Amino acid sequence: AQDEDARAIVDVARKRRTRMITDLVAVLAPGETRREVIGEVYVLTSGQTYLQFVVELGWTPDQYAAWLGGALRRALRV
Repeated sequence: AQDEDARAIVDVARKRRTRMITDLVAVLAPGETRREVIGEVYVLTSGQTYLQFVVELGWTPDQYAAWLGGALRRALRV
């Protein structure tokens, strides 16, 4: 039962995050709401991406933030 409850919580969180990213892309880059752009922003802003750069690759949070800003501008074409 706990696994089902946990799965339901994670599913709701994923759906909310997907909706938030979709809305963000629509506001920041109108006309760029293609599935690929939404997917790119989703991955760029994931906690796992942060951990890979900062923890696994040894980047500083400032280096990561600078990279992320540029990557988001390119993805959103802004």
